[in-house]
Amino acid sequence: MVNPKEDSHSTRVLKHLRERNAAAHATVGAAEELMAMIRRKQATTMADWAAKVVVSGDPDLRNLADSLLSDAAAVQAAMTEPWSNGQVEGQVGRLKGIKRQMFGRAGMKLLRARVRRKG
Repeated sequence: MVNPKEDSHSTRVLKHLRERNAAAHATVGAAEELMAMIRRKQATTMADWAAKVVVSGDPDLRNLADSLLSDAAAVQAAMTEPWSNGQVEGQVGRLKGIKRQMFGRAGMKLLRARVRRKG
């Protein structure tokens, strides 16, 4: 849960930074626009967003835009399709964590028992 004090403090700091630094203002604006696109609250296309970012001149944002455009079909599908691979990725992460914890400690029998146990 977000602490209201921290949230208001970070909001004030961000507002202060945006007021005093035009580059930071543009960068934060681009990031907010991208988040709105991901959350489907804004109809801007990825190509339009990337064009704005390139014009902004920020090399980090330009690299992000290039990365997103390099696999534009996958990014577009992730932003528009109703399904997600989050459950699969969660299980993969859980299995990798178990594997790391158990490395060098026991044989396959114990590893198999840990993997099959939920929780």
